[in-house]
Amino acid sequence: MASKDDSDDDDDTAVKGKKGKKAKPEAAWSIQVGAFKEKSLASDWVKSVKMRFDDALAESKSEISKNENGWYRTRFAALTKEQATKACKSMEARRLDCMVIKPDA
Repeated sequence: MASKDDSDDDDDTAVKGKKGKKAKPEAAWSIQVGAFKEKSLASDWVKSVKMRFDDALAESKSEISKNENGWYRTRFAALTKEQATKACKSMEARRLDCMVIKPDA
């Protein structure tokens, strides 16, 4: 199966390393909801999670970042610790694995 060139994505998902607004220090927490080998799968997953948990993630900014092993991490950032914890608990209650990530992690 041919691989799609991901460099021309038109969605509003932030990719780490691009310039954007910096989160306030108190809103620097995030939630990781998955990791994928293909960027297109990561992008589709972020959109799906955002739709399912729109209320809990209303204040967040979606991010996809590639780690040193080639995995695309899917996260929702720019949250306070309380927002991140509450959103993750909401996800877990609906059987979606997630992990609260502290600032600078």
